[in-house]
Amino acid sequence: MASRTDALRTPREVTGFFEQKNLKPAFSVLDVWGQEHAHNFMISKALEAELLGAFKSTIQSGLDRSITFEKWVEELKPELVKLGWWGPRLVADPLGLEPDRKVNFAAPGRLQTIFHANMRSARAAGQWERMQRSKRALPYILYVRTSSKEPRAEHLAFEGIVLPIDHPWWRTHFPPNGWRCKCSVRQITRREATKLGYVEGSGEPQVVMRGYFNRRTGQTVEVPEGIDPGWAANPGIDRSRTIIRNFSEKVGRQPDEVIKSAIGDVWASQTPQTYVRLPDRLDLPVAMARVAADRLGAQGSMASASTAMMKAKTNQHRVTEVSSFALVQKIVDEGDITYRAAKGTEPETVRAWLEIEGTMWLAAFRKTGPGYLRLVSLFQKHANELAGAMKREEVLQMRKVEAGD
Repeated sequence: MASRTDALRTPREVTGFFEQKNLKPAFSVLDVWGQEHAHNFMISKALEAELLGAFKSTIQSGLDRSITFEKWVEELKPELVKLGWWGPRLVADPLGLEPDRKVNFAAPGRLQTIFHANMRSARAAGQWERMQRSKRALPYILYVRTSSKEPRAEHLAFEGIVLPIDHPWWRTHFPPNGWRCKCSVRQITRREATKLGYVEGSGEPQVVMRGYFNRRTGQTVEVPEGIDPGWAANPGIDRSRTIIRNFSEKVGRQPDEVIKSAIGDVWASQTPQTYVRLPDRLDLPVAMARVAADRLGAQGSMASASTAMMKAKTNQHRVTEVSSFALVQKIVDEGDITYRAAKGTEPETVRAWLEIEGTMWLAAFRKTGPGYLRLVSLFQKHANELAGAMKREEVLQMRKVEAGD
């Protein structure tokens, strides 16, 4: 039986979003913009690593246990007192763009802003991940009225908007949509969306953009009306991008088994499902395929797959789920591998074959123009097709079959 402590524990998809952030010292909130917040933790004027680390560790602990703001301040105070940061101090701009500024991290208003901005963004990322998992049954999102006592007129204008979960509007308008924003959304069924007046192919929400001059960078950026500058982002989508960014930084020159584990983490998350539905063409790591890389002369053994290819394959009846691509590493590790030489317009290809639960799977790899290894196809095949391939193609690896299997 689950304990009361377990019942209060925050879901992993929420705590994981915050946990993977890197410390980013910054003098101003304008130094870290939009999507950068998904992989960077910053607090305006917190330039010392120890200070920033104290904020992050206590917020992480508070998020894990779903504690109140008052409890968090109680736990944070001794940490800041020890570091000499409980009370007003002058902070110098390391870039020299602005004069020294007085900062008081003990001020209740500042602490509330820090606490709620981080808590709500993390919970929004977790909510988006859960929505992706359940969108077959609940394919629409309803923008719900804010719970604020003094709601912003711009945010009230969003109330009642119903759109499919993967509509581009949610990339910039998924709440929170600003400092102290208490707006929320609710995932609903197709039937409820219809009852609320949604009509497939009906008019789109009007998005008016305005220019915003960032005095720190000297650049003018476009910001949607009603969204605070820097908040036109979806924490859930941005978290998916962060997983891939962190993946690339993590693996480096690590051993194959470490990289395989990291690839497994990517496919255990909602990142692939999120990526495939974005309009951008993106790449995801799918397997370490050393035999294929060596035979094709590729740069590195890590194979990637484009979301364009995954979209095409999941629209075919033989591969119905994005999650099927999580099988690629198993197919490479345990399957038979053959090589097909270039012929006509067809480039040379390495193919891995494996029977999984009575179904024969084929994963095909080629070398890209720049020389990297690419998964170009994933299919379910008939077993007799493997026998034919063994006769026509060069066999690079045969699966070791234990006696009695």
